[in-house]
Amino acid sequence: MVVVIEKKYDRRKINRQIRDMKPAKVFDPTRFAGKIQWDEEPLVFQKRIRDEWN
Repeated sequence: MVVVIEKKYDRRKINRQIRDMKPAKVFDPTRFAGKIQWDEEPLVFQKRIRDEWN
């Protein structure tokens, strides 16, 4: 994230604005945990896919 600060603001006002900023929305992967049904073991799948590169 980039914040442009104009020179006309003093240090206290800048610090107050930074403190009052809300964090950006973050992707929550826990909503999707356990939703994919695999037909094979994940490690076997990973090895098979990596062998395709050779």
